[in-house]
Amino acid sequence: MKRISVAVLLLAFAEGALAFSFHLNQMEFNSWPEYCKAKYVVTNVGSATPYVSQVSDETIAKWGQRLGRTWPNIHHGCASMIWIVRSEQLAGKDQQQYAFALKQAAGESQYSIQRTNPEDPIYTKLVTVHARVEYALGKRDQAIRTLQSAIRNAPEVADGYAVLATLLYKQGKYAEAREILQSGVRKAKPPTAEMYYFLGLVLVKENNYAEAAKYAKQAYALGYPLPGLKNKLRASGHWGQ
Repeated sequence: MKRISVAVLLLAFAEGALAFSFHLNQMEFNSWPEYCKAKYVVTNVGSATPYVSQVSDETIAKWGQRLGRTWPNIHHGCASMIWIVRSEQLAGKDQQQYAFALKQAAGESQYSIQRTNPEDPIYTKLVTVHARVEYALGKRDQAIRTLQSAIRNAPEVADGYAVLATLLYKQGKYAEAREILQSGVRKAKPPTAEMYYFLGLVLVKENNYAEAAKYAKQAYALGYPLPGLKNKLRASGHWGQ
């Protein structure tokens, strides 16, 4: 086990058995924000995995101190991030496993939100996960209101913009999705590769290929991994512009 402070161990080691009741693969671990990785490796579940070697003692100490009172319960929010992605992957494939993953995502996200300071930037990240759960449960209008509220409360936090735009995009509300993302590009500190990518997708849908290419290149310059937008632009002859 990594050498970490006794205080961090006391706060985290006995936790996680219920929240982290799954086998985590490398791709899922990589998808987590740094604070989730730090929390995972000091729980009784994560401390027995190879992921321990991928998080430094300094990183663990940094997030333990930075999150303060949020740290003891953040693993529930981290678990919800995994469960919602899994539920989305299972949708239309295995109804029983889909329902189970969605139920886990709902419970974990609600638990974590109730125990996180709304003024903490991480709160917005947790709320975006919960909104995805609401949307999956058929509460689409509520999910959109949840995200709109999160953006109003913390306009500098990027997470809400991309998720809200994605939900609007799914409903065919392309102009609204574009406006949300354009607002996010102006206000988020900093804008993310995901925001640029989805803005490019929306602009392609609106046949504005020149603008789409501009944002696509910004997304890929920041390391966005999926080639879908680039492929669409190449097929339309606009990637080289």
